Formats: sequence, structure tokens, C-alpha cells
Amino acid sequence: LSRLKSETKGNLKCADCDSPNPTCASINLGVLICIECSVIHRNLGSHISRVRSLDLDDWPQAHLLAMTRLGNHMANSVWEARILPAHKPGPSSSREDKEKYIVAKYVRKEMIAPLPPGLSPPSALLSSISKSNMAGMYLALAHCKQEDVNCQTSHETGRTPLHVAAAGGNTIMVQILLWVSMSTHYISKCYNSFCSTRAVWTLWTPMQKHLSIVLSGIGIW
Repeated sequence: LSRLKSETKGNLKCADCDSPNPTCASINLGVLICIECSVIHRNLGSHISRVRSLDLDDWPQAHLLAMTRLGNHMANSVWEARILPAHKPGPSSSREDKEKYIVAKYVRKEMIAPLPPGLSPPSALLSSISKSNMAGMYLALAHCKQEDVNCQTSHETGRTPLHVAAAGGNTIMVQILLWVSMSTHYISKCYNSFCSTRAVWTLWTPMQKHLSIVLSGIGIW
């Protein structure tokens, strides 16, 4: 956990108010935040931010690897792309000012970076995953609605972004997509949509190997 702060750019201070030595994380947003901002994040709802304590909660290796590939610098290059520095709250700012800022940042998405020209959120998401472009995937996810994250690449195969990431062997992208997709019902549906028996499933080695790492942690595999 100490390396998550020291070796991931921007993680030595809170992503939202710059308080030093953050003690909490939002796993689906990939950021470290201070205790005061974590309370605000929790109040947003887990569909916006899924908060974990760095000190009190368990951190499986797969979670740590995913968090180190994201971090405050990458996240803020997306969520604060159009911010004026004077508008960001500081460590000593009031709770009210921090809450207004966090809502504007993650709920209303007032400062978010634009997608590449001509790309919709689902197409940007699938393109980034197929290229193993982590920054591109993070930007696309910031623009995606739930139905975009769970979109199908074609009606014939029923493949989703989660399938594409797992088939490509990108365990970290799989973990992030699972955090964002939220629903274990959806994850189970993804598992069942490609095959009807485990024997058939095991023939698709790349997907089995990488998706089973995270599915086993939530009781589906």
C-alpha cells in the first residue's frame, strides 16, 4: 500500500482537495482521497464512487495492481481537464466547498476531458480496450453510462467490453470493468453468455485464465 502512494503519480495527496497523505480510495475512480472527501464520496452512492479504507479494508493483489495503473494524476487529467486552479478546494477549505466541487467533478462532470472526435462512449471504450490503452479506457468510462459499459460488440456473439478485455488477457482492465459494471448479475450473465457449460468455457483459455482471477473473488467462478 505504501507503494500505491509513493510510486503512482499524484497519489501523495488527495485527488480532490490536495490534502497530504490520503488514507482512503475510490476504487472505481482509481483515486486516493482524504478522510473528509471520502465521506462526501460515500454520500454520492456506490454507483458513483466505491470507497475503501487503505488501513482498515483488505486489498487483494489484483486490486492493488489496478489502482497503481490508474492513480490521481491520470484521473485528474480526465475529471479536471477544464478546471481553473483557483476553483479547486484546498486542505483547509470548508466541507461545503469540497462537497460542491466533488459533485461538480464526478456527478455533473463539468470539467471532464472530451472524447476523441467522432467517437461515442461505447466505441471509444471498445477501441481503447482492444488496443490495451488504459488512459483511453479510463476517459471512455468517465463518459459512459451503465448501458454503455455493458454494451455488446455485436448481437450475434453477445460480446461485451468485459469479454474483449478478458479475451485479450488484460487482467487489470477486467478488474476495472468489474468495479465499474457493479452488478454481479451482469457479471454472471457475461460468464454464461459465451458458453452453457464449464467444459466449453475452459476451451477459451485466455478468457478463462484472466476472468477467473476476479470472478473467483466474488463467488461466481
